[in-house]
Amino acid sequence: MKIVVTGAECSGKSQLCAELAEITHSRWVPEFAREYLEKNGPDYNYQDFMKILDGHRRRQAEALHINAELVFLDTDLINFQVWAERKFDKIPPALLSLKESTEGKIYFICYPDLEWEDDPLRENRDFQMEIYQRHLDLIKEFKRPFAIIRGQGKDRLRRALDALQEFQEKEED
Repeated sequence: MKIVVTGAECSGKSQLCAELAEITHSRWVPEFAREYLEKNGPDYNYQDFMKILDGHRRRQAEALHINAELVFLDTDLINFQVWAERKFDKIPPALLSLKESTEGKIYFICYPDLEWEDDPLRENRDFQMEIYQRHLDLIKEFKRPFAIIRGQGKDRLRRALDALQEFQEKEED
Protein backbone atom coordinates (compact mmCIF):
# COMPACT_ATOMS: atom_id res chain seq x y z
CA MET A 1 0.00 0.00 0.00
CA LYS A 2 1.36 3.41 -1.04
CA ILE A 3 0.15 6.36 0.99
CA VAL A 4 0.96 9.83 -0.28
CA VAL A 5 0.86 12.52 2.40
CA THR A 6 0.30 15.80 0.61
CA GLY A 7 -1.06 19.30 0.99
CA ALA A 8 0.02 22.91 1.37
CA GLU A 9 3.22 24.09 2.99
CA CYS A 10 3.33 23.92 6.77
CA SER A 11 0.46 21.44 6.97
CA GLY A 12 2.42 18.76 8.81
CA LYS A 13 3.20 16.40 5.92
CA SER A 14 6.74 15.43 6.86
CA GLN A 15 6.02 15.03 10.55
CA LEU A 16 2.95 12.93 9.82
CA CYS A 17 4.91 10.68 7.42
CA ALA A 18 7.64 10.11 9.99
CA GLU A 19 5.16 9.38 12.79
CA LEU A 20 3.06 7.01 10.69
CA ALA A 21 6.12 5.11 9.49
CA GLU A 22 7.47 4.77 13.01
CA ILE A 23 4.18 3.55 14.49
CA THR A 24 3.50 1.10 11.66
CA HIS A 25 7.14 -0.05 11.37
CA SER A 26 7.16 0.80 7.70
CA ARG A 27 9.11 2.96 5.28
CA TRP A 28 8.71 6.59 4.37
CA VAL A 29 10.29 8.58 1.58
CA PRO A 30 11.21 12.14 2.61
CA GLU A 31 10.51 15.13 0.40
CA PHE A 32 13.43 15.80 -1.97
CA ALA A 33 12.70 19.51 -2.46
CA ARG A 34 13.51 20.47 1.12
CA GLU A 35 16.89 18.74 1.01
CA TYR A 36 17.76 20.34 -2.32
CA LEU A 37 16.78 23.84 -1.20
CA GLU A 38 18.54 23.48 2.17
CA LYS A 39 21.71 22.56 0.30
CA ASN A 40 21.41 25.11 -2.52
CA GLY A 41 19.57 27.99 -0.89
CA PRO A 42 15.96 29.17 -0.98
CA ASP A 43 16.23 31.07 -4.29
CA TYR A 44 15.45 28.88 -7.28
CA ASN A 45 14.40 29.15 -10.90
CA TYR A 46 12.61 26.88 -13.36
CA GLN A 47 15.79 24.89 -14.09
CA ASP A 48 16.26 24.26 -10.37
CA PHE A 49 12.61 23.23 -10.12
CA MET A 50 13.17 20.67 -12.87
CA LYS A 51 16.24 19.29 -11.03
CA ILE A 52 14.13 19.00 -7.89
CA LEU A 53 11.36 17.25 -9.82
CA ASP A 54 13.85 14.80 -11.33
CA GLY A 55 15.45 14.09 -7.96
CA HIS A 56 12.07 13.55 -6.37
CA ARG A 57 10.99 11.13 -9.09
CA ARG A 58 14.24 9.16 -8.84
CA ARG A 59 14.07 8.94 -5.05
CA GLN A 60 10.49 7.69 -5.06
CA ALA A 61 11.11 5.22 -7.88
CA GLU A 62 14.06 3.73 -5.99
CA ALA A 63 12.04 3.48 -2.78
CA LEU A 64 9.04 1.92 -4.51
CA HIS A 65 11.27 -0.59 -6.31
CA ILE A 66 11.84 -2.26 -2.94
CA ASN A 67 8.85 -4.44 -2.25
CA ALA A 68 7.31 -3.09 0.93
CA GLU A 69 3.85 -3.82 2.28
CA LEU A 70 3.37 -0.21 3.36
CA VAL A 71 5.22 2.95 2.36
CA PHE A 72 4.52 6.60 3.07
CA LEU A 73 5.48 9.18 0.46
CA ASP A 74 6.08 12.77 1.56
CA THR A 75 4.29 14.35 -1.43
CA ASP A 76 4.25 13.15 -5.03
CA LEU A 77 3.88 14.66 -8.49
CA ILE A 78 0.52 16.27 -7.70
CA ASN A 79 2.45 18.54 -5.36
CA PHE A 80 4.83 19.42 -8.19
CA GLN A 81 1.98 20.29 -10.54
CA VAL A 82 0.42 22.62 -7.97
CA TRP A 83 3.85 24.15 -7.28
CA ALA A 84 4.59 24.67 -11.01
CA GLU A 85 1.19 26.23 -11.63
CA ARG A 86 1.65 28.72 -8.79
CA LYS A 87 5.33 29.55 -9.20
CA PHE A 88 5.84 29.39 -12.96
CA ASP A 89 2.30 29.51 -14.37
CA LYS A 90 2.97 26.44 -16.47
CA ILE A 91 3.09 22.67 -16.24
CA PRO A 92 6.35 20.99 -17.25
CA PRO A 93 6.11 18.30 -19.95
CA ALA A 94 7.34 15.78 -17.36
CA LEU A 95 4.01 16.19 -15.56
CA LEU A 96 1.73 15.64 -18.57
CA SER A 97 1.22 11.99 -17.57
CA LEU A 98 0.41 13.02 -14.01
CA LYS A 99 -2.80 11.03 -13.75
CA GLU A 100 -1.06 7.75 -14.57
CA SER A 101 1.62 8.42 -11.94
CA THR A 102 -1.07 8.50 -9.24
CA GLU A 103 -2.46 5.03 -9.95
CA GLY A 104 -2.36 2.65 -7.02
CA LYS A 105 -1.84 5.40 -4.45
CA ILE A 106 -3.98 6.50 -1.54
CA TYR A 107 -3.84 10.17 -0.56
CA PHE A 108 -3.81 11.70 2.90
CA ILE A 109 -4.40 15.39 2.32
CA CYS A 110 -3.26 17.48 5.26
CA TYR A 111 -5.74 20.21 6.00
CA PRO A 112 -3.97 23.56 6.63
CA ASP A 113 -5.13 23.95 10.23
CA LEU A 114 -1.72 23.99 11.90
CA GLU A 115 -0.11 27.20 13.08
CA TRP A 116 2.24 28.62 10.44
CA GLU A 117 5.92 28.17 11.29
CA ASP A 118 8.28 30.64 9.65
CA ASP A 119 10.89 28.95 7.51
CA PRO A 120 13.03 30.55 4.78
CA LEU A 121 12.02 27.74 2.39
CA ARG A 122 8.29 28.40 2.69
CA GLU A 123 6.69 30.93 0.38
CA ASN A 124 2.91 30.58 0.35
CA ARG A 125 1.63 31.53 3.79
CA ASP A 126 -1.32 33.48 2.41
CA PHE A 127 -2.32 30.79 -0.09
CA GLN A 128 -2.44 27.65 2.03
CA MET A 129 -6.18 27.10 1.56
CA GLU A 130 -5.97 27.62 -2.22
CA ILE A 131 -3.07 25.16 -2.45
CA TYR A 132 -4.91 22.63 -0.30
CA GLN A 133 -8.00 22.99 -2.50
CA ARG A 134 -5.98 22.50 -5.70
CA HIS A 135 -4.50 19.27 -4.32
CA LEU A 136 -7.98 18.08 -3.38
CA ASP A 137 -9.40 19.02 -6.80
CA LEU A 138 -6.71 17.06 -8.68
CA ILE A 139 -7.09 13.99 -6.47
CA LYS A 140 -10.86 14.06 -7.00
CA GLU A 141 -10.43 14.65 -10.75
CA PHE A 142 -8.19 11.56 -10.94
CA LYS A 143 -10.70 9.60 -8.83
CA ARG A 144 -8.08 8.50 -6.31
CA PRO A 145 -8.96 7.33 -2.80
CA PHE A 146 -8.23 9.94 -0.15
CA ALA A 147 -8.73 11.06 3.40
CA ILE A 148 -8.55 14.61 4.69
CA ILE A 149 -6.39 14.74 7.80
CA ARG A 150 -7.27 17.49 10.27
CA GLY A 151 -6.50 18.30 13.87
CA GLN A 152 -3.60 19.11 16.12
CA GLY A 153 -0.87 16.88 17.57
CA LYS A 154 -1.96 13.42 18.68
CA ASP A 155 -5.50 14.02 17.41
CA ARG A 156 -4.15 14.55 13.87
CA LEU A 157 -2.05 11.39 14.12
CA ARG A 158 -5.03 9.40 15.46
CA ARG A 159 -7.17 10.55 12.54
CA ALA A 160 -4.49 9.48 10.08
CA LEU A 161 -4.17 6.07 11.77
CA ASP A 162 -7.95 5.66 11.66
CA ALA A 163 -7.95 6.48 7.94
CA LEU A 164 -5.11 4.03 7.35
CA GLN A 165 -7.01 1.29 9.15
CA GLU A 166 -10.11 1.96 7.03
CA PHE A 167 -8.12 1.69 3.79
CA GLN A 168 -6.39 -1.48 5.00
CA GLU A 169 -9.75 -3.05 5.83
CA LYS A 170 -11.10 -2.13 2.37
CA GLU A 171 -8.03 -3.69 0.77
CA GLU A 172 -8.60 -6.94 2.69
CA ASP A 173 -12.21 -7.21 1.49
